[in-house]
Amino acid sequence: MASNVSHITVTPTNRSVNLTALFAEAWRDFGSQLFAWMVCTIVVWLIGVLLNFTLLCTLLRELLSRSKHSGSRVLILHQICLDFLQVCAEPAVDIFTTYYLPAVRLRPFSPTECGLIRVPFMWLECASHWSSCVTAINRFVAVCFPMRYKQFCSPNCVTILMALPWLIGGLLSIPYLDHFSGNFSAEPKWFRCSFTDPTRFSVSAFLYFGFIMPMLMVTVLYTVTCLKMTLGQPRTRYGDVRVPENPDQGAVRRLRKRFKIAKLLFVSAVCYYVLYLMNPVLTWLAPQLLNSLPLSRMWLRQLYNVGFFVTPLVFFTMNPMYRTYLQQMFKKVSALS
Repeated sequence: MASNVSHITVTPTNRSVNLTALFAEAWRDFGSQLFAWMVCTIVVWLIGVLLNFTLLCTLLRELLSRSKHSGSRVLILHQICLDFLQVCAEPAVDIFTTYYLPAVRLRPFSPTECGLIRVPFMWLECASHWSSCVTAINRFVAVCFPMRYKQFCSPNCVTILMALPWLIGGLLSIPYLDHFSGNFSAEPKWFRCSFTDPTRFSVSAFLYFGFIMPMLMVTVLYTVTCLKMTLGQPRTRYGDVRVPENPDQGAVRRLRKRFKIAKLLFVSAVCYYVLYLMNPVLTWLAPQLLNSLPLSRMWLRQLYNVGFFVTPLVFFTMNPMYRTYLQQMFKKVSALS
């Protein structure tokens, strides 16, 4: 699932200060806390990469084991790929921007370097959020309009749905490639690359269309889908979902599978959004409190990185099928070794 508004903050610009001296002062005053944060970041990074890589391999094995590939599984696999790319990149960028250049090369990032780092990741984040939205639309159509679902999962349609998030992310991010020095800077005391004040392009529009809008759409779509499954037309209870009386057994199995996948994605989205929103909400409601705690924002960003644990844990704990595929993979790996 994917992204963090918190690292896109507006920072004051002050070129008259000695940046190297400020960096040395920050590490002198908060060295032990920064070291603890870096260790935690590395641990979270490794766990997130391992969990998402394991889920990615499991989903890929499930997809390849089927004679007929499902469009929904292809979209979910695409979404997990984006999460995997983010969990590989975000903690690494955090550590690199916070420590390596200022400490090793004794200088902050230039505006051009900030742009080259931030813009591709902005693109990836936007694509990840819109990919989650596309997957939610797929589940919504599967449950609420089952008669139309087959056309919605045609190869051409799935290809378009996979390309659409990248197109939206590119349209929102590419404008920031123009004139880096007018959009990004690395300022004391942590020297993170962020938007300048003001940027040459609207930060609010980027945040709204890149993150807030797809999050709202995902919430609405999964809520309507769950309500449809539980409060629909008069039905008879059958297992975990309600189905029509005298049902066709094949239709019942398909309906139950669609609902189970929708439930997994809904729980993943809710848990992720709770972790994701804590940082921007606290930044908005209690900015003075966060400003009084020097490393508070950096620790809050760990919640965003921990959010990448959510989808693998939900899939493996709530669905026995994925646990079975995982066990089979481990057995094959053990046999090869």
